[in-house]
Amino acid sequence: MFSKFSVRKPYTVIVGVILVIILGIVSFSKMTTDLLPSMELPYALVMTTYQGASPEEVETTVTKPVEQAMATISNIKQVASSSSENMSVVYMEFEGDANMDSAALDMREKLDMIKGYWPDKVGNPTIMKLNPDMMPVLVTAIDSDNKDMSEISKLIKDKVSPGVEAVEGVASVSETGMLEENINVIINEDKIKSLNKKIQKALDGQFDEAQDELDRAKAKLDGSKAQLNSKRTELNDTLAKAQTALNSGKLSLAQKEVEVTSVLTNLQNQKKALELVKQAGEEGLKQLEAQLKTVTDPAQKAQLQAQITEIKKQLKTADSTIKTLDKNIEVLQKALKQIQKGKKQIDANLTTVTAQTANANSQMTSGEIGIAQGESQIAAGQQQLDASKKAGKSGG
Repeated sequence: MFSKFSVRKPYTVIVGVILVIILGIVSFSKMTTDLLPSMELPYALVMTTYQGASPEEVETTVTKPVEQAMATISNIKQVASSSSENMSVVYMEFEGDANMDSAALDMREKLDMIKGYWPDKVGNPTIMKLNPDMMPVLVTAIDSDNKDMSEISKLIKDKVSPGVEAVEGVASVSETGMLEENINVIINEDKIKSLNKKIQKALDGQFDEAQDELDRAKAKLDGSKAQLNSKRTELNDTLAKAQTALNSGKLSLAQKEVEVTSVLTNLQNQKKALELVKQAGEEGLKQLEAQLKTVTDPAQKAQLQAQITEIKKQLKTADSTIKTLDKNIEVLQKALKQIQKGKKQIDANLTTVTAQTANANSQMTSGEIGIAQGESQIAAGQQQLDASKKAGKSGG
């Protein structure tokens, strides 16, 4: 049938063939190379800035309202969050068959409903859908024989990254392996115990001296009342100073506890965020490996294999970072235990000081009672003497 038509209308067939060739050439010329297949991962982020706010303020003001709003979106599977200084990040995982475009619109509507209640310093929330296109297309390593790691990190942050980001077509630039200089405060428990012993010894010496002076004052009735009052004032001042010093030490340890707890919470949140990113990477890796089994084109297989290798490298880096965070978390937890142990020791010292204060006050009160009794006896003797003198005068 087709052969007869071709013989009868050869020009029509030639025109058709030419059209097919032209369409093929145009289609081939407009084909673009895509290193990653078009995939839509069921993950999204909501990032919100809050300038000048502590992690607690960010958690209360921004993170919790966003979590509550996102939890009402359809097809939501899991919601997690991370609150740090000046920044709130809420992670969402949707069902595998969810339409992420519709989910993004629902997220925007929910955010528009709650952001009117936020302070002016809270920035507009940013919605980010996770997809393979977010992976870097160029990875570069930098080293120098003339600079140390801190100088190289500063050079990359101040000059290299801004220069690369300014190149046309570059969407974003991120750095990894940068050296950040931190100061870790580790409380020396032995020094704290030594300091507490010195304070306790000084207080015991002052208490013994005051008691000795009080005992000597009891032996001397004349002027002992004024001396006892003076010693009472002196002892109260000494105990007040001791209690102030212990309270100051306790407050300092409490501040250190808050600081260490804040850093520990931040590291734990970073670990949770990395674990979520790692989970997303593993899901993407499974999808790429599944697709690799179905692809027959060698070029596409090579591209998918390169993507799988890159994701595995990133997962390995994430594992290494999580291990480092675990070590830092363990160090901070030990420091926190030392701080709490120091606080308990100071509380015990405060209890001892309070008990000794009560004991000293009781003894001084007994001394005052004894002085009062002596004065009463002297007054009674004086009355008897005056009466005797009067009686002697009357008799004379």
